Amino acid sequence: MDDPKFFANTRPSDRWHVYAWITYALLASFGAQADDFLSKVQHFDVPGGDAREQLNVFGQQANIQLLYNYNTVAGMIVYPVKGDLTAADALKALTKGLPLRWTEVNDRTLAITLTSRPPSHWWQRAFAQGASKKDLTPSEIDQVLVSGHVSLNQTQPPGAALIRLDRADIEAAGLPTTQDFLHTLPQVFGGGPAEDTQFGREALTNSSKGSGINLRGLDAGATLVLWDGRRLAPSGTSGVFTDISNLPLSAIDHIDILPAGAGLEYGADGIGGVVNFVTRSNFTGLETQATGGGVTSGSLREGEFSQLWGQQWDGGHAVAGFEFYHRDALRARDRRQETSDLRAFGGSNFDVPY
Repeated sequence: MDDPKFFANTRPSDRWHVYAWITYALLASFGAQADDFLSKVQHFDVPGGDAREQLNVFGQQANIQLLYNYNTVAGMIVYPVKGDLTAADALKALTKGLPLRWTEVNDRTLAITLTSRPPSHWWQRAFAQGASKKDLTPSEIDQVLVSGHVSLNQTQPPGAALIRLDRADIEAAGLPTTQDFLHTLPQVFGGGPAEDTQFGREALTNSSKGSGINLRGLDAGATLVLWDGRRLAPSGTSGVFTDISNLPLSAIDHIDILPAGAGLEYGADGIGGVVNFVTRSNFTGLETQATGGGVTSGSLREGEFSQLWGQQWDGGHAVAGFEFYHRDALRARDRRQETSDLRAFGGSNFDVPY
């Protein structure tokens, strides 16, 4: 067919046969390429879990592109797949039992869609769920997902990451108080009851100028504070938060923070999270700490002194500690910005009413 006279010397009816054979050959070549990437044996190690994430992991390992709607697969759990499999077999094992199907878009792309429309009425969904549970046999249950129970005694609670700050982290921070140390964490919301906060429902009850800890901005009353695993008495005139300013930082061995809702185990006051302060109960010897500091311009000075003593014997142990902290007030007149006329700093003059 390289001869330019080939088509000129061919009858029109025969030309259509040639065109048909060329088209068939191209489609067959495309189909071979499309089937080739699905039938190629590869090594897969896809963990089970949320379909929205694990389908993406499968696509990366198979070196193909998956097109799917996140809202469509939301709430679906896929099976773990590990071993040397073809991409087609791995995808079948991954989505086993799910109402999903895939179609080839091109030689490197698959589109994943629902096999059927989900029931729209509540009675249809209930009937479908009942039928699926009835048809399920114990031998078909290959994976069980357990969630909802989170404990501080676990090193890796399911569904949340436990943050542990040990003694080395506390000493490296160089901060004198417990509230100052905890407020360096991004999980701790800056608002809430504190000695310098005057607004908010909880701040209005803070008669003793204490400091609460507020995980995820759900109010300090939604964060459960524990001392060696035991609850502490609430503070303020309404008792809606726990004051952590009276917890000596020198007596703390480590702090366990669960920045996730733990209301199932601890109750409503653990919805925002749980903070457990673990003391240095096995400390032996003497430890003295003293810190001091101040501002570069102004009258503010602060100082902290602590003394810790610990002793162990055959029948038990004892730890005693003392901590003192004092900080001066920072006067507004110690700052040049203490004026309504801010033109010297590039601002406006707020002495003018309009």
